[in-house]
Amino acid sequence: MGILDKFNDASRGVSEKAKSISEANNLKRKILYEEERIVEIFTDLGKKYYKNQMRIPRLLRSFVMISIPDAEGSRK
Repeated sequence: MGILDKFNDASRGVSEKAKSISEANNLKRKILYEEERIVEIFTDLGKKYYKNQMRIPRLLRSFVMISIPDAEGSRK
C-alpha cells in the first residue's frame, strides 16, 4: 500500500496547487475589474469637469474667499 499512499499524497498536492492557482487567478480577475472601474470613474469625472469647466473656477473662488482668513485673521 506504500505506492498507493504516495499516489494519494501526490494527487492531494496537485489538487491543492490547482486550487491555489485558481484562487490567485480569481483575485487577479477581480483586481483587473476594479482597475477598469477606476478608469471609468476617472473618465466620467474628466467629462463632467470638461463640461462644467466654466463653473468650476467660480465655485473655487467662492470657496477660497470663504475659507482663507484675511490679514486680520477673520474669515470672509
